[in-house]
Amino acid sequence: DISGLNILEIGGCLPRRIALEATGARRWIGIDLPDYWAESGDANPSQHYDMPSFPILQAASAASLDHALLLGDMIDLPTNVEPFDAVFSSCAFEHISDLAPRLQTIKKVMRPGGLLFAIADPIWSAPYGAHMLPVQSEDGTLWMPEAFALPDWHHLLWVQEEMAAHLAGLNVPPNVAARALHWVYHSNHLNRLFAGDYARIAAEAGFREHQTILSAPIATANPDTMAVLEMLYPGMGPFDCAGVMMLLKA
Repeated sequence: DISGLNILEIGGCLPRRIALEATGARRWIGIDLPDYWAESGDANPSQHYDMPSFPILQAASAASLDHALLLGDMIDLPTNVEPFDAVFSSCAFEHISDLAPRLQTIKKVMRPGGLLFAIADPIWSAPYGAHMLPVQSEDGTLWMPEAFALPDWHHLLWVQEEMAAHLAGLNVPPNVAARALHWVYHSNHLNRLFAGDYARIAAEAGFREHQTILSAPIATANPDTMAVLEMLYPGMGPFDCAGVMMLLKA
């Protein structure tokens, strides 16, 4: 029950009808990173909701509002804001680079005993952890992820040159291939954390209590593939779960 609470959402902001009216929360403030949407080319759903937005360094401008969006990196959130009773995030943590210090910043704006609930999905070690997105070619053709015919765990099994050769064999236009390769191997908006990394980061962030729970297995790799993954990334598995749930207490 979050009725009457001051909530912080990381990775967007739910519309008022859900965030406030359906939950009974007293206040709901979101944080979103415009750079992610600019690079991914994906549509930012928060832009379609009727809410005021401010640069994150101007968070004080939202102090009197019960529903607003702060734009920027969460590590820049001023610590003199009204403490949040709870923090919520869905399918955003897997995109946040250098997660530990950012969680430390969030802990500073939570009231003692406040709870953070986050789901990261899909994480980097998942079969489709590269989050391949649609890419538009110079002639306006939209290449959907399935057109690349990428095998599960391609981002873990292939180096960049191997993926480039695969795309060339499919006659993927050079500009489309270049964007896809940059996204998988160089984008700052994939944190490339494995399942076990989230437990380590939760412990390092300084919360009084922390728990990470892996999702149920979603894919069955053949033994040869799993053996290769274990050889390339010893002790970094499991590789067959999509995500991680984090429960942290300030």
